Amino acid sequence: MASIDQLPERLLRGSHAREELARFGVTDHDLRGDAWTRTNRGLWASSHGKAIGPWERILRAASLTGDVGALGGWAAAYAHGFRHL
Repeated sequence: MASIDQLPERLLRGSHAREELARFGVTDHDLRGDAWTRTNRGLWASSHGKAIGPWERILRAASLTGDVGALGGWAAAYAHGFRHL
């Protein structure tokens, strides 16, 4: 069982595959607890004491696209600095 406070910061943003989290000691039991949220099939995100804002939603979606994804709509506008959506 990995303490969420001991995980690399990058694992606390966006969503990650179970296998990647397991390399850092996160177990299936941990993933079923309150500290993790399933975002998509096979992807998990930290829910450790934080609100889900626009940037976190973008990071979680980016996990689905891999290296070939693109942003569009409100996500692209937000990434370019537009905050009055």
